[in-house]
Amino acid sequence: MKYKFLCILIIISGIFGCTKSQIKDSLKDHSRENQYITATILPINLKGKEFAECVKEKLKEDLQYLKFIPGDKFREAMFPWFEPKTAPKKIEEISALLTKPLVKNRIESLGVELLIYMHGYTKTYDPSSGGDVIGFGISGTRETDIRTTLWDLKEIVRVGDTDISFKGTIAGGITIIPPFVFIIPAFTERNACNETAKRISNCLKGKDSSTDK
Repeated sequence: MKYKFLCILIIISGIFGCTKSQIKDSLKDHSRENQYITATILPINLKGKEFAECVKEKLKEDLQYLKFIPGDKFREAMFPWFEPKTAPKKIEEISALLTKPLVKNRIESLGVELLIYMHGYTKTYDPSSGGDVIGFGISGTRETDIRTTLWDLKEIVRVGDTDISFKGTIAGGITIIPPFVFIIPAFTERNACNETAKRISNCLKGKDSSTDK
């Protein structure tokens, strides 16, 4: 019975666990390998900290020469310009801020050469609060979007942007024997994180940012 139940879960996951992606990428694909030695990933707000950590860990695996300075350390050194309430939200605001002499001096003292500015969120349609119910099935949707802007802090030049969005179905159901409610989530966060890291990594290695590793 246990094995039959697991098989049912796997089948349902295969049917409902698919995701759809929307990818926008303007990262420049000319060679940047070893051009940067130090980088920081800074979420625009604290809610995006988990996304920043995920992308950082993926990049550390693929770009072992690149040293990451913690985003919190960068934020503290840049006080008050990159605090969640005062951090620039638009590209033009970031560009103007990075050219301020005091900001440039603080960046140089930290030794940060590449800034990955990030905004990420996940929206979930909760099945338990009104999702579609068909027979013993439960379904809902989940969408994750991660946007990044890369800045060369040595030249104060914008390297490019990514906007990675994954949307998937949350599937679930109710078993009869034994009675059990199960939910199979769409792994949109993992997919968005992996794709974002891949694009940035390929750019820094001088590959076409849309190519596979």
